[in-house]
Amino acid sequence: MDTSPSALRRNFFLHISIDNGTVVRYRVHTMYTYPIRLSHDNSGMQWRAPDSLIPAIAVGIISAIALVWIGDALRGTVVPAPSIVLPAIPTVPRSVGEGGAPSVPSAPSVIAITATTSFFYSFNADGILQEAGNMEESTSRYFWLDSGGKLPIKNGIGSTVIGELSALDKWRLAYLKSSAVDTDNGYHPQNLFRLIARVRGDNVRAESLFRIVKDNFSASPNRNASNGLLLMMRYQDYKTLYYAGVRVDGTAVIKKKYQGTYYTMAQKKIFSGTYAQGSAANLLPHNEWLSLRAETSTNADGSVVVRLFMKRSNESTWTKLLESRDASQYGGTPPITAAGYLGIRTDFMDVEFDSFRIGAI
Repeated sequence: MDTSPSALRRNFFLHISIDNGTVVRYRVHTMYTYPIRLSHDNSGMQWRAPDSLIPAIAVGIISAIALVWIGDALRGTVVPAPSIVLPAIPTVPRSVGEGGAPSVPSAPSVIAITATTSFFYSFNADGILQEAGNMEESTSRYFWLDSGGKLPIKNGIGSTVIGELSALDKWRLAYLKSSAVDTDNGYHPQNLFRLIARVRGDNVRAESLFRIVKDNFSASPNRNASNGLLLMMRYQDYKTLYYAGVRVDGTAVIKKKYQGTYYTMAQKKIFSGTYAQGSAANLLPHNEWLSLRAETSTNADGSVVVRLFMKRSNESTWTKLLESRDASQYGGTPPITAAGYLGIRTDFMDVEFDSFRIGAI
C-alpha cells in the first residue's frame, strides 16, 4: 500500500462547518492507513472559538496540509493543490415555528366544507412537505405545515420527522436559532408539530389516525402534561382556536385558545398510570393506531359545542369521551363562531398519521 505523503494528500479530505463562530462539525478523512491517526469525526462535538481565533485556526489547518504538498514538490512530484471544502451554511427560512399566517378565506386554494363537500387525504403520494412561513407559500394543495420542519409521506403514511435531523439540515440550524430548548438544539423540530389543512368549516367533523413511534423527553419547560395528540378546530390563527385530543398524562381534553390564552373546557382521565411533571413518562398507547374525532357546531343562541371521540385499534365503534359548550364563560371571551381551518398538533413525540378526513355535520 502506498503511504507516501503524495498518496496521502491525494486521498485527503477536510470538511469544516462554522455557524456564527461555532465550529459545529469537522471531518478529516484519508482512504489509507497511516502511522499517524488522521481519521476523526466530531459530529457530536461543539466548540466555541473566539472570533479573533477563527482565521488563525483556518490558517493553521491550511498550513498543515500545505506542508505535505510542499514536501511532494521538493521530491519532484507534480500534484495539484490541496482541496479544502467549506460548505455554505444553509439559508435559514424566513419564518420558523408556529405562528405563520393562514390564507384569507376567499383564497381559491382553500376548500370550504358544506353539506355537499368533504375532504379526505390518505397520504398516498410519497414526498416531503416542507414547513412554510404562511399557507400561500406551502407547496401542497392540501396542507400547510406551520411548524415541525418536515412532513415525510411514504407508503400511505404521513409522519412528523422520525429521529434526529442531521447536523447541517437547514431545519436543524433554523430551530437551533429559534427554539433550541424545545427542539434539543434543533435536532427534533417535530416536538412542535402543527399541520393545517387548507380546509375551512364551522359545523364540521375532523378525524385522523395517530401512532406514537417514539417519545422525545426533552429538557424543556414546555414538555409537560398538556402535550399530546390533538385535533385543531375553527383555527383562526395560532392564537385563536379550539382543540381536542388526548394528553401524555392519560387524560382527554377539550380546550379553547383565545388571543393566546388557554381555557380548559373539559377534561377526564381515560388511560391508567401516574404522570409526574418532568418525568420520562407518556401514558398514551405506543405503536398502536389510535383514531380521534372532533366536532364543532354552533347553536342558535351563538354558543359553540365541541365534542371528542376516540376509537382504539381493537374497536369498531366510536366512543364519545367529552362534550363541552362555550357560551362566553371562559374568561368572558366570545365563542369562536367563525368558520376556521382544521389541523393536527403533536408535542414532543415522533408520530405517524394514516388519513385525515373532514366532513359536515
